[in-house]
Amino acid sequence: RSLEVPIINKGRITSEWTGGYRRIPVMQIGADFYCDTELICRELEKRFPTPGRLLQENELSIIASHFFDRVIFNGVTANMFSSSSDFALNNLDMAEFMQDRQVLIGESALSVKIKGKTRKTMRNQLLANLALCEKVLLDGRKFMIPGDLPSLLDVSAYAQFWFINNTLSTNELASFKRIAEYMLRMKTFGHGFRKSITVQECRAMAKKSMLSKILAFNSNSIHLERGSIVGVRPADFGDFDVLGTLVGSSSDEIIIERHDKDIGGTVRVHFPHQGYFVQASSKL
Repeated sequence: RSLEVPIINKGRITSEWTGGYRRIPVMQIGADFYCDTELICRELEKRFPTPGRLLQENELSIIASHFFDRVIFNGVTANMFSSSSDFALNNLDMAEFMQDRQVLIGESALSVKIKGKTRKTMRNQLLANLALCEKVLLDGRKFMIPGDLPSLLDVSAYAQFWFINNTLSTNELASFKRIAEYMLRMKTFGHGFRKSITVQECRAMAKKSMLSKILAFNSNSIHLERGSIVGVRPADFGDFDVLGTLVGSSSDEIIIERHDKDIGGTVRVHFPHQGYFVQASSKL
């Protein structure tokens, strides 16, 4: 079931429940909140292993998905921020959006993105990276990893291609025929059937649910002990820390516990280990 939240952080209840995590999507299972698409996909496949596409991927495909999530994404946002006329999302106050993103990625980083002199350079980089994606698809493969089903890499790729089509007023994908065909296949594959859920239902679910079982704690993967007070933040950008008590650690996942006033009890917040900093903190 799906809870829709605002595109800016103001009034976004998922940010409150996770202790300040500003990104979406977030997946809630009971009183556990899973952050980052990669971890969400992995957790879903653990619970629903058929057809088992994601967990069969090798590490190289995970690295490739980071290319879309970071390199391509940064190229799109640099072009998007460089000119308000290029920003094509409907019914959005640009000044309010820019202020929100300044908090998210830092004013200095944002100011670099919106300098006019960087626009042409960043657009050229974006087009060069899209040309590389086009070459990958030239051999006739249906998806980024050859096969009959999409993978986590396709989730990352399609999200960025969709982002380009829906946020830039210029059609940067117009000259990439294979990418256009690929997007049609992904769209045809579909998004499943979604049913809405309310904030009140989510809150009630968290209050009445048991916390997930933590199977192991590997202190060598993080050099911190169970029970340490820590702050977790994205490694690429995001001027915020999610504070809590470290209760789970592996090569793939970091889990913290925190008390949430709105829910009125303890929740767990899960992060992928790759792409997130975890540091001891005294702020909690």
